[in-house]
Amino acid sequence: AVTPAAASSASRLTNIALALDAIDGVEIGQGQTFSFNQTTGQRTPQKGYQSAGAIDNGVMVQEPGGGVCQVSTTLFNAAAKAGLNILSRSPHSRAVGYVSLGLDAMVDWPSVDLRLSNPGDGPVYLVGELDGDKRVKVSVYGKKLPEGTSYALSVQVTGSTPPGEDRFIADPT
Repeated sequence: AVTPAAASSASRLTNIALALDAIDGVEIGQGQTFSFNQTTGQRTPQKGYQSAGAIDNGVMVQEPGGGVCQVSTTLFNAAAKAGLNILSRSPHSRAVGYVSLGLDAMVDWPSVDLRLSNPGDGPVYLVGELDGDKRVKVSVYGKKLPEGTSYALSVQVTGSTPPGEDRFIADPT
């Protein structure tokens, strides 16, 4: 799966690259479970994560690790298309610009996680990269799906909630 990150700030791209490095080369064995949060760990300045835009209860904020949800989202899309089981996935509280509505996978340390399992009869491997065109790429490699089998994601909007009025809250920090 591929998502565009060309409009991202340098800080956001740093965070994306760190999260991609954490998942790159990970093996998920037959019947094993993968946790995005356990694999990347807490996103802290000590680990190199920088402050960048993130959504917190529907509000855009700056926090260390802002942007890693693009990696979890790209992984979610790749994993679903590869036939992995999606054990837990949460959408953002508002639409994001790098993937179609409903196809995102928000993560937040330590409580909101993307968790996958491998139902296949052999291991699968994750490959993640941020290419020269600033595209986030995540691939899942393993045994081929059975002949004639493919997976696609689709979204059905069943309702929507209109946004409330804009509020500006002063932050003295």
